[in-house]
Amino acid sequence: MFWYYLKRIGPVIALIAGLLTIVNVYWGSPFYKSKKITVDNHSERIFSLGDMRDSLYVYYRGSNGYNIWKSNVKIENTGKQPILGVGTNSVLLHDTIEINVNKQFEIISIKTIQNDLEAILDQNSNTINISFKKWKPKELLKFELLLSSKDDKISPMITGNDREILGAEIKYNNVDIAKIEEKSNDLDWLVRLKTIYPNYVFLISKYWGLILFISLFLSPIYFVISGILENVKFGKWKRKCWKTYLVELERSEIPPTEKVKYKKRPFDIPEKYRSSFTNIPPKPEEPWMLLVLPLFLYILLLPFFIYILFAWYNL
Repeated sequence: MFWYYLKRIGPVIALIAGLLTIVNVYWGSPFYKSKKITVDNHSERIFSLGDMRDSLYVYYRGSNGYNIWKSNVKIENTGKQPILGVGTNSVLLHDTIEINVNKQFEIISIKTIQNDLEAILDQNSNTINISFKKWKPKELLKFELLLSSKDDKISPMITGNDREILGAEIKYNNVDIAKIEEKSNDLDWLVRLKTIYPNYVFLISKYWGLILFISLFLSPIYFVISGILENVKFGKWKRKCWKTYLVELERSEIPPTEKVKYKKRPFDIPEKYRSSFTNIPPKPEEPWMLLVLPLFLYILLLPFFIYILFAWYNL
């Protein structure tokens, strides 16, 4: 029965496989978003005055506030082409790439951790200007920011403007580490993964899961529709060819004891006797099977459907 069902849904699976192949080729093409920068920011509040803010404040290196934050920033050329920052072929509208921290924060200090592209970082109140000569694919720029803020409710957000880079796109992934702990245990694994893998991994997984969900959801429906159409086709054959079939059955070499069975189920006639008949219909699906099998599959796949919808909502 499994192979019979698989044969029915084969065209659907082939269509989905073809669509996935097209998507894969499109996304893998060097012409698809070939210049791309990914910015990952993991922030953590390391000091807060809390209820003492009415009587105290923090003054450090010329900055004052009630909260001190540490942000670990990783910037990577995740595209397929190098990004030129100087010369006539530079893709920068200005001399630098500008990275901003939301205005509620002030940059106290910046510490470079990894600088593959030999970039120069220049900071002011809440802006970092990055200048470089050539940024090759997969090269990383990592630095640590120390920030001050007077707002307890807002966490640092790193933003920028990808319009300043010709033909490029900048993706931002801002994570407040404290909020990870506030999530329920059911979401811990998903939130922690977001701190490890870049956004495009979750984007691909998200749409792959959606396509898989749609294909699995539609497969039983396709099975039911095909079964109904085959039963309709068998009914038409019976109205049109039944009398001719009975005459051919009586004249055939089939043993008389078996002819009674084949009067009810002409599609079960063995292949060796079929040459005696002008038209034998294909076997239609049993009516009970059209209801029971899809219902069983939906019950079986219900946890998977819930999981896919849960992941789609939270990714």
